[in-house]
Amino acid sequence: ALAMSEQTTAPSTSNMLVQADAIRSAGCSDPLLLYGRGYCLGELERHEEATSSMRMAHAAFEANPVYPYSRMVWASLRMARIYFVGGGGRRNAEMDRLCELNVRWLAESLLRGETRPGEERIFLDQVFGNLSEWEKWGYSPEQLWLEFHRQTGGAGEAGQWVRNIVLADYHVKAGWNARGTGYADEVTEEGWKLLRTHLQAAAD
Repeated sequence: ALAMSEQTTAPSTSNMLVQADAIRSAGCSDPLLLYGRGYCLGELERHEEATSSMRMAHAAFEANPVYPYSRMVWASLRMARIYFVGGGGRRNAEMDRLCELNVRWLAESLLRGETRPGEERIFLDQVFGNLSEWEKWGYSPEQLWLEFHRQTGGAGEAGQWVRNIVLADYHVKAGWNARGTGYADEVTEEGWKLLRTHLQAAAD
């Protein structure tokens, strides 16, 4: 298997869909195939078919998580995006469940040591990429960054480095959220105090 940092030249989306359909017609119902097929259909704006394929894939991932969690997290994120867009930009209970699942799968990936030595930064980018998407949909840093940090307490030495960066990033976010986006003379004393406290925590 390729390392996370290794890449190959991918075929076009249309060609990938043709290959996925051929494999599926041969009787394969592997969830990774269904996920890839759903992704291709979505990219080709065949949204109804994409949603159906993605739902089947995600249900299979949840029922029998045999693939690396670092791969499966993208399925939960993409399913949530389908619900968000389909719901007119509003969150729902299924998205809340998927958010919790996404954070848990990211944490499991770290706890199980799925990242190879030297690839921690790549995994960290994956963590930030996932959590940032959920934040755009209205989920709080406490539900995301802090929850990931809480769930990964048993990570090994390399994993602790990832945890520390995630926690530091949370404190930077929390500090600036407390300060607000106004000009300096518009910031309250409490806002300045919280900003300093969080930035010191991030530095530590």
